[in-house]
Amino acid sequence: MHFTLAQPLWLLGLLFVPCFFLCKGSAGIFYLPKLEWAKPRRVAFDIDTWLKVVIFSLMVVALADPYLFSGASHAGKKGRDLVLALDASGSMAQSGFDESAPEKSKFELLTQIVSRFLHRRFDDNVG
Repeated sequence: MHFTLAQPLWLLGLLFVPCFFLCKGSAGIFYLPKLEWAKPRRVAFDIDTWLKVVIFSLMVVALADPYLFSGASHAGKKGRDLVLALDASGSMAQSGFDESAPEKSKFELLTQIVSRFLHRRFDDNVG
């Protein structure tokens, strides 16, 4: 398995992570009647700030569109590559081509035939 990013330039957004720690607004002045109510907070271990950093980082990585793919070759596969082209024009809406079900249109009959055909194709790539 290989890992890659579809939009790696979005990772430049991670350059804004230090702003969560360095660009904090100044705190207002609060007067508390008891000193026990004012708990000192450490900036480096503030759980709210770290949670915001993790969420921001995950969003930036998600925007970079990571995906996994397999580099294994399918050269040993025995099947064939097939492409089916179906006519979906207005003439396919005509009915009366099946004696057992005369109300079915040509397109409905064609999709039934194609589905039976596809169920018998095991190793083929069909598009």
